[in-house]
Amino acid sequence: IITLIEFGIFYVESLGVLMIPILLIISLLKFIMVVGFFMHLRFDNKVFTYMFVSGFILATVISMLLLILLFIKP
Repeated sequence: IITLIEFGIFYVESLGVLMIPILLIISLLKFIMVVGFFMHLRFDNKVFTYMFVSGFILATVISMLLLILLFIKP
């Protein structure tokens, strides 16, 4: 159902520049649901959740830093 909502939002032309942030937020929520249910982090020990979240944050920070370095003019 969430994927259908994302698909529908893509075709709403009146959203303009808000479309990308809305789709990113919906995708993040879908990612959290998949991780929680299908990877069983919701029911596992909290240590596993902390390890996953810390690795995810580290990967996100590194990706953002690399994107910043990519677009900085030398």
